[in-house]
Amino acid sequence: MKIDPDVDEVVADLRRLLEQTDGVCIAWSGGLDSSVLVDLALRARRTSSRPGELDLAAIHVDHGLREDSSRVARFCTRRGRQLDLPCIRTEVRVPAERSTQAAARTARYAALATHARRVGMGAVWTAHHANDALETALLSWTQGTGAGGLASLAPNAAATSGAPVAGWGDLGLERPLSNLSKHWIRRYARDNDVEYREDPSNTSDDYLRNRLRRGSADQLEREAGSLEPLLQTLRNLADDDRALREQARHLGERARLPSQSRESLTWKTQTLRDAPAAVLSRLCRQASRELPGPVRWRSETMDALVACLNPDSRDVEPPMTLTLQGATVHIGPEHLTLELERGRGDAARRGRRAEPITVELGSNPTGRVRWFDATLSWRIFERSGDDRIPEADDIVWFDRQQLPERLTLRGPRRGETFRPFGFDADSPVRDVLRAAEIPEADRWRAPCLAASGDDELLWICGMRRSAAAPVSSETDVIAEWQIRGNESGESPR
Repeated sequence: MKIDPDVDEVVADLRRLLEQTDGVCIAWSGGLDSSVLVDLALRARRTSSRPGELDLAAIHVDHGLREDSSRVARFCTRRGRQLDLPCIRTEVRVPAERSTQAAARTARYAALATHARRVGMGAVWTAHHANDALETALLSWTQGTGAGGLASLAPNAAATSGAPVAGWGDLGLERPLSNLSKHWIRRYARDNDVEYREDPSNTSDDYLRNRLRRGSADQLEREAGSLEPLLQTLRNLADDDRALREQARHLGERARLPSQSRESLTWKTQTLRDAPAAVLSRLCRQASRELPGPVRWRSETMDALVACLNPDSRDVEPPMTLTLQGATVHIGPEHLTLELERGRGDAARRGRRAEPITVELGSNPTGRVRWFDATLSWRIFERSGDDRIPEADDIVWFDRQQLPERLTLRGPRRGETFRPFGFDADSPVRDVLRAAEIPEADRWRAPCLAASGDDELLWICGMRRSAAAPVSSETDVIAEWQIRGNESGESPR
């Protein structure tokens, strides 16, 4: 892969990429790199045999972090009209976090995804180039990263760590200038009169990236003679990372269990125990992106998880609970669960106990109630000769006359037992949840229907009913209960 090819080769590559993509949005900051990418993309479309079929637009994200940000936004809008290029201008609010640059990046990519989808584009192009890849590798090196972090600016995001933010989905992310140096880009802008607006922060020593650029990155390029051997190292690391991520995907498929909530993920602990640390790390980070909320891993948290799952470890063994930014990991002897903190809401502060819900049967012959990711419904009806007792686990019948007027929907209790239907002795509720492969960390939210007052357990919903209030030939009125999963991850009530 040649560094700094001829302009015609670059344009030909962009043209092929455009023709293979269902519409492209260019992330246009107004600076040198993205303005050159805009110029090259328009040139590629003009030279296509079917330019009218190639959808191209630009998105300018105004973070409001620079004094001249509104001026740059106006430049992009005006320049877009001159070039006959639709330019979407959007403003984002960057939260006050520890790293303003990291927060701005997250907000920027989220805005890019939202607007690219809104106008029906299939991919986003960014103007990252070869020097950016080297600088990013050096910056990641200072933060204790792995092969994926060092090779994070590959030409195609699918070749590295995947989506840049949660919710990116199947939208493409391409870096078509990744094989061009900053020198090439500057020369192209000069030779083709490309208009752009320089970002003054690029020369500020307040940012580590700028200090690395003028120091280590430039020195490495001089010592190597060119960027090519340095970029080849990053490509090799990307290949290694792809192989490890593929192993992580296969491991996840073997170990994954159905979850009680879309805000949690669960695996069999024993299946994970033999996995190398590099594969475990990728499995956890990749899986975190499936959750409907941001999760950030710290290196010390990942080290603790790996140590706990190490079969040779004697000092650290399950059970263990680890706190991440935005989530919690529960490692038990049987299951490992990654759970969003906000998924538990107030239950977290109540020691993992969900507030009971009271159901009045006497005044409500039909109804429904939500319980986390499930809906429980009931109906009272008179029995006819054609009625047959359901055999599915998600529907149960009770003799209405033997039920109290008030029932309670709640979670299981520590050490609780009940008499299963067809059994002569009591059984621990824990055994039913274990047999249903409900992870330890999820068992607190398993729905249980009980009689108010004496609190007799009637049904571990969707799993096992009790021997209470059985339907017999003498039963005239039936109370039917049914449980169904929700698409939303709403909490009780």
